This record gives sequence, structure tokens and C-alpha cells, in this order.
Amino acid sequence: MPTLTIRFSDQDLTYDHLCELASTLGIPPEALVKRAIAAYMGTYGQSSIMPASKAENLTMLFEAHGLLKPRE
Repeated sequence: MPTLTIRFSDQDLTYDHLCELASTLGIPPEALVKRAIAAYMGTYGQSSIMPASKAENLTMLFEAHGLLKPRE
């Protein structure tokens, strides 16, 4: 699984704010970061919409929309 490391300086309050907001939402800070990235990226990289009726399962639907890498 790919990972991404984010470092904050000791004086930067961004990390503290992330943790506080995540706590108020009842989620881990990592989940909040993923939500923020998804919101920022919007529909970038997503394929054209496949009708849900043509998908045999959720994995196939997510692959068609560019949310998951295609299986090989």
C-alpha cells in the first residue's frame, strides 16, 4: 500500500488543528486528511459515469469511475 508522510514544523499549528477537528468529528486525523484531499481533488482523474445497472458489483463500478485501479 502506498504511503504519504506529511511533516509539520514544531511551531506550525496545522497538525494541532487537524487533530482537534478530527476529534470533534470522531475520526482519526488520517481520515480527515483523506477527506480533505478527496474534497480538493474533486472529480479529477475520474472516468465518465458508468450506469450502475451495468456494474456487476461495487468493485466494477468503482473501477469504472476511476476510484479504484483496474484489476489485472
